[in-house]
Amino acid sequence: GAAGVDADEAHIDYITDVIEEHGADAKHTVLVYHHAIYSPAAHANDGDAQKRRRDFPTAFSELGVDLVLQGHDHSYSRSYLIRNGQKADPAEQPAADSVFQGPGGVVYVTANSASGSKYYDLSDPIVGSDFGPDPLNPDNHWANSVENQEHVRSYIKVSVRDEHLTVENIRSGTCEAPNAAVELGR
Repeated sequence: GAAGVDADEAHIDYITDVIEEHGADAKHTVLVYHHAIYSPAAHANDGDAQKRRRDFPTAFSELGVDLVLQGHDHSYSRSYLIRNGQKADPAEQPAADSVFQGPGGVVYVTANSASGSKYYDLSDPIVGSDFGPDPLNPDNHWANSVENQEHVRSYIKVSVRDEHLTVENIRSGTCEAPNAAVELGR
């Protein structure tokens, strides 16, 4: 980017421009980008992830984003509904089958590995960090309703029918072949 322009700020400006120009024509607003901000694996506490957790969520809620699809940290997670960088409904239960969105609520999904070439094991939430444990399920990070790593290929299926935006994590079979990340002890 240009000198003095923060990359996150530039990203938010770009998304804002696109939503202002085309948002009225869309029933749902879905963002897709690479580096997951609520990933539960090896990159959960990288400096860039911490910065994006401060920079992105309020902007996405204010822009009316419904769903964010992310990758980079090869593990699966589905967030609770997140509004302005906090859990929208503190009573939302972990691993609920269906979630009905309220105003400003955004669901963040981190995709696992569709090819089965590399998996990252889940990391433990760090108490006192910006991405600490979920009070309702302390093994998970606070933002995530579901965190999963079974070393099995999976992919994300997004469907739009009537008023419903549905996201499914589809298991695609086992991966018996050697796995680079696991062989390296990651």
